[in-house]
Amino acid sequence: MKLVIATPLYPPEIGGPATHTLFLERALPARGIEVETIPFAPLRRWPKGIRHVLYALNLWRAVRRANVLFAQDTVSVGLPALLAATLARVPLLVRVPGDHAWEQARARYGVTDSIEVFQDKRYGWRIELLRRIARAVVRHANLVVVPSEYFKRIVDGWVTRRQSTRVIYNGVDLAIVPVRPPRVPPRPFFVSVGRLVPWKGFGELIELVARMSGWTLVIVGDGPLRNELMDQVRAHGITDRVIFTGNLSRAEVAGWLGVSDAFVLNSSFESFSYQVVEAMGALVPVIAPAIGSIPELIHDGVEGVLIKPGDLQSIENALRSVHADSALWRGRTDAARRAAARFSAEATAEAFARAIREVAR
Repeated sequence: MKLVIATPLYPPEIGGPATHTLFLERALPARGIEVETIPFAPLRRWPKGIRHVLYALNLWRAVRRANVLFAQDTVSVGLPALLAATLARVPLLVRVPGDHAWEQARARYGVTDSIEVFQDKRYGWRIELLRRIARAVVRHANLVVVPSEYFKRIVDGWVTRRQSTRVIYNGVDLAIVPVRPPRVPPRPFFVSVGRLVPWKGFGELIELVARMSGWTLVIVGDGPLRNELMDQVRAHGITDRVIFTGNLSRAEVAGWLGVSDAFVLNSSFESFSYQVVEAMGALVPVIAPAIGSIPELIHDGVEGVLIKPGDLQSIENALRSVHADSALWRGRTDAARRAAARFSAEATAEAFARAIREVAR
């Protein structure tokens, strides 16, 4: 059994597809599935369009000797994968970790609508083209994998009734050995992790720190809003209380979680949050939004505290309660650690192996 993976990101690049591809490369051979990965990165030097055609040719050459082609997104590698799979007459498995059209609309075209509202509205031709490409790839796939029940409800709106859409939660390695940060700020401080993009709500967390005297925020990640967020920090005069680490390895992220007072997520969209599960496994208090897939991971008041995105007063109250009621939070973090075991790498690897065998030619 041989699987070819088409991925837009690959180590040393950082991001969900890179993490997931590396995970499958390590997990599937032990289950009788050979893996060959075709990264998109080497072709980025070519103009758009040309690089996608070249990538489709690379995939076609590889997939002629394979049983299944697995695309890690719906557009950048999804469309070339659909072309290659069609030409080679090989089954196509597509993983849909998010709505690419919505993400681009938010990041590049000034759209502020939530992902739910976005599904039923129409926008400019560039956004609609991305939407059409993603829908076409999903509709022609033999099997579509999504990372949560929440996101399955969204993707089910893209496909025909005959289409098979399956939830396979992302696998998280909770046994990773943490790497302690070289310099730790004075307590109290909290950590937030993610791409620096509009829907992650980092700007609001900076506003929160500006009004919470004595607290420090550590932002782990990078992205297009980095300079804007740094300007915001300087404007508030709190450069000594907001730390930007840039992108870090999973072990380094685990190290920051392990020494922090709390983990806070302020996102307005999550199809599945690696960061929340990693924080649950690290026995750190978790404060997260009651949106998307998060209620599938955490029950409010049991494994953590759920808030509305942007509700700074609720976040502040929860942070202050971490110190005020340590016994309560000790029970929550213990419960979170137990709940995180549901998203083990082993369970995810087995689920993907079954899915690959089902669609194999």
